[in-house]
Amino acid sequence: MANELPAGRNRHGTIDNIGRTFVPAIWIGSVSPRQFHFASRTVGRLAKPLIICRLRTRSEGPSTSPFTSSTRRLFVRMRLQYADGWDKLPKRGAHRCARQEAKPMIRRDFIKLGVASLSAYPLAATAQRSIPVIGALSPAARPTQFNSSIYAAFAVGMRELGYVEGKNYSIEWQFADGDYARLPELASDLVRLKVSIIFATSTPSILAASKATCTIPIVMGFYEDDPTEYGVAASLGHPAGNVTGLAAMEVESLSKHLDLIRAMLPDLNQLGILINPSVGSYRTALPKMQPAAAKTGMKLSDWEARSPQDIETVFGAMAQANDPGAILMIGDALFFGARQRIAELALDRRLALIVAGPREYVLAGALMAYGANAADLFRRAATYVDKILKGAKPGVLPIQQPTKFDLVVNLRTAKTLGVQVPDKMLAIADEVVE
Repeated sequence: MANELPAGRNRHGTIDNIGRTFVPAIWIGSVSPRQFHFASRTVGRLAKPLIICRLRTRSEGPSTSPFTSSTRRLFVRMRLQYADGWDKLPKRGAHRCARQEAKPMIRRDFIKLGVASLSAYPLAATAQRSIPVIGALSPAARPTQFNSSIYAAFAVGMRELGYVEGKNYSIEWQFADGDYARLPELASDLVRLKVSIIFATSTPSILAASKATCTIPIVMGFYEDDPTEYGVAASLGHPAGNVTGLAAMEVESLSKHLDLIRAMLPDLNQLGILINPSVGSYRTALPKMQPAAAKTGMKLSDWEARSPQDIETVFGAMAQANDPGAILMIGDALFFGARQRIAELALDRRLALIVAGPREYVLAGALMAYGANAADLFRRAATYVDKILKGAKPGVLPIQQPTKFDLVVNLRTAKTLGVQVPDKMLAIADEVVE
């Protein structure tokens, strides 16, 4: 009487139990235990794939499987668990019939498995060779038309250097939607993702990223002030830490804005300064401007907004108080995201809005803007990413300053406010919005 086999075993006392996590797998058909042992030892030295097969008995015909002999699947981390007795393969002389029918199959299967393993090896190597991930952190809101925004300039710079997103790098964008309190959490998320580099677009995100990690390289896209004053870098020429990139130095150039405002509005006596006090460097803007303002005969008043709701409140307070004749707004991620609404509020109160920031403010309706070209800085930031990916240390890459500043004037807004733009101003402007 034939002995009954335990459930899940064949007559050789073995069975394969495939787990639910994956590695490269090759279906080689139905083989005997000794053939599987030979094949797994041979192929395992080449590519270490998982050999998917069905152990058969002498009386069984060909097995069926969703895999064909030429099918190869690429997976990640699959475990093959064996039932008890798998290592107890038939000894020489045992199962003579199975051994005899295995002889021609071993030769065929060896060729088949050799070719399959060589095909699977590049796939396994591709799975193990991950492309670098760049974590991008911005305090602003995600633009509705991302590909036409200033943030797309970074991808343009990467393409100029031979990088294609999704092919040899990927990028993970994190936007705080104007809520700076979220930046530390978002920066920590990028650190937990173990990104290769963090691209921080402006001062608040740069500060949050530098506090979240001291090891992951951080590339600054647009640091508005001097990074050496707040411990971000030891010096511009030799940052020494894990932060490098581009510093716009917007606060340092505010006296230039006063000269432009005086040329545009020669009769102006009172100028309001609108800042976001969440950025520490902005709080020093007013004291730095006072000496230059005294020379031009203008009186300065400070206004602060930390959120979109504060912006509405500030312009409401200007209407109730003795309105300044014009507002100089220090560009910020919060203001950048609300630039359309800010321009509308200024026009409603017939205030000339001048911005220390990029041209996008004027395109939204501001009277005038002067500042570093943010898109150009984001594009140039890609060169730092390229050098770091190729092995350079961020601490030895000098921090660069803007090479391109834009003076942009909006004639349509000037006409609405009744401002006569001097011909000299039009002559030196880099762009005039009709």
